[in-house]
Amino acid sequence: MSLTSFLRDKGGRELFNEFKKPRNKILGEIKAPPLTNHYTMVGTAFDYLLRFYLKYHNPGAKENIWIAEKSCTKPWRSSEENLLIRKKAGRNLEFAKNAYTKFLKNGIFDEDIYKSVILLAQLDPIIRANYVDENLGIVDNDDIQDLKNLISLVNIEDFKVKSHCFLNPNFGEGSSLIDGADGDLVIDNQIIDIKTTKKLEISKDMFNQIIGYYVLAKIGGITIVGGKIYVHDENDPVPAYIISDQYEKIDASNINEIGFYFSRYGIKYMYKVEEIIDINSLPNFISKFKNKAKELFPQSPKRNIPNKSKHNPEKSRIGKEIFSINQSDIAKISKQAANKITKWIKNEFLYSDEVNNLLDQEGSLCFHCKHYNNGDITCKAFPSKIPEEIITGKDIHISVISDQKGSFVFELSENSSEELILKYFD
Repeated sequence: MSLTSFLRDKGGRELFNEFKKPRNKILGEIKAPPLTNHYTMVGTAFDYLLRFYLKYHNPGAKENIWIAEKSCTKPWRSSEENLLIRKKAGRNLEFAKNAYTKFLKNGIFDEDIYKSVILLAQLDPIIRANYVDENLGIVDNDDIQDLKNLISLVNIEDFKVKSHCFLNPNFGEGSSLIDGADGDLVIDNQIIDIKTTKKLEISKDMFNQIIGYYVLAKIGGITIVGGKIYVHDENDPVPAYIISDQYEKIDASNINEIGFYFSRYGIKYMYKVEEIIDINSLPNFISKFKNKAKELFPQSPKRNIPNKSKHNPEKSRIGKEIFSINQSDIAKISKQAANKITKWIKNEFLYSDEVNNLLDQEGSLCFHCKHYNNGDITCKAFPSKIPEEIITGKDIHISVISDQKGSFVFELSENSSEELILKYFD
């Protein structure tokens, strides 16, 4: 989500000047002009729709947890308006999931599937831009027709899968480096970005973006976190938790084409990596990219964490215990365990504004623990509320304390890594 932010920075953008965009002109006529001014929303809706279409044709395709799903587990501060929005979002997501399940069985583009992708697209900004679409829950028939026109242009042969298909993947360490980034499609040897734009042209910004995805993939690989389990409150349609039981990762060694699908033209345009990137100088560029990313997305300020080594967390008592976890054994959270989670924080985010701001800006080591309830302020050890001194990092929960449940202590989540928690020990 922050590759755009990186490229908006003058210094970040100038790094990409070493990549020269070919002057090739793409020829074609627009076949599906926009029917409303909901340009961004329709673009996002088509992203969902195309991924659904590809999943139907390739049942083995790996799909990430939807951004829209993450929006529904985001903690909401208590207010009548926010609670109404959250419940509406939950109902929209539930409708979309039912329509998607039906579509995967019959492959029929009915009104429900078009409505579903619009509802999902309206939820994405809650995570991507931290705002609520003013049209949340409202579906314009012209947008539905626009999507029908767009999907009719898709030539499935342009997206034929031989080996693997990753839908809306992340880039592991690469994504974490710039505070989050996700791509549209990775199919076999190609990274494909979907563009639902009126112009059939590749701007310098677009060119930098697709190279950026390639660089992130080279840094962190191509990853999918999937497998969704929902625990509902019987009076609340919002999914309380998203729990992953699926993790897939491939490296980017076989990626040799990157490019775009222009959905309003039905045109796929790809670059050969070797024609636009000097592979020999790429390691040096990646080094500069990482340094700039650290400047633009700095690690958290030092925390008051006792018993920590000044320079190396692995040398501290706490660091040794945490880093002794066997990373090859990815922890799985069973459905049985998930079903034991019965409460969703419904009324308020129970910390002070100061602590809320700290969590928003810096996160928490708790968020990287396998026992943490995703999107909540609780965990298996503290099912009502994680103590403030623990969630803020003043104390590290590596030993059982008197007022907790069970014998749960910090264990690194399958979705995290040693690199991601280093900042809490620096």
